[in-house]
Amino acid sequence: MNEVLKWETQKRKVSELIPYEYNPRSLSKEKEQKLNESIDKFNLVEIPVINLDNTLIAGHQRVTVLLLKERGEELIDVRVPNRQLTEEELKEYNVRSNISLGDWVDDILKDNFSDFDLASFGLDIDKELEEMIEEEQEQAVFEQKFNDIPDKPKYPIVARYNEKYSAVIIVAKNITDLTFLQTALNLNKEASYKSERVGQTHVIDTKKFQEQWEKK
Repeated sequence: MNEVLKWETQKRKVSELIPYEYNPRSLSKEKEQKLNESIDKFNLVEIPVINLDNTLIAGHQRVTVLLLKERGEELIDVRVPNRQLTEEELKEYNVRSNISLGDWVDDILKDNFSDFDLASFGLDIDKELEEMIEEEQEQAVFEQKFNDIPDKPKYPIVARYNEKYSAVIIVAKNITDLTFLQTALNLNKEASYKSERVGQTHVIDTKKFQEQWEKK
């Protein structure tokens, strides 16, 4: 069993840090500029994480910007483990460290950070809010139209909250199976409950199934 990991802060030259060969994240020119501006104003706050052999685990983009700023000979703080991480551990933490676990609370941003140009920090909050409002409006329009469709499906693909009916799912593993089911169950084209599109339905109720079964 591997020893429990413990971390400490040490010093390394920026030029000594080795990029991880399989780092899955890249940096666009626009985001590079935003990071550059942040480091200019606040310096290096979130420090890189490395393995014992100086391979970067997290912080590739910050190190890249420092090198571009010709700060390669500078000593910076880094987080270092008490043992060498395995390749599997390195890959897992590399991915985990690049996943954003939080969501922006839009109301708080609007009420308390409106004096900042959030877009200049690389946040498209205004655009996201605008898109969210548009989606809500489109959904409201669709629901009104959907309620006027005479042959709309009775049951949705996924049960809505607190609905009492249950379902049996038949899995078609290939197109042959799907074609058979569509023919055997007489799956006609119907309006989707999610959008205005009319397409091949994949949902039938028990009564319709019984009708098809008795015909056989």
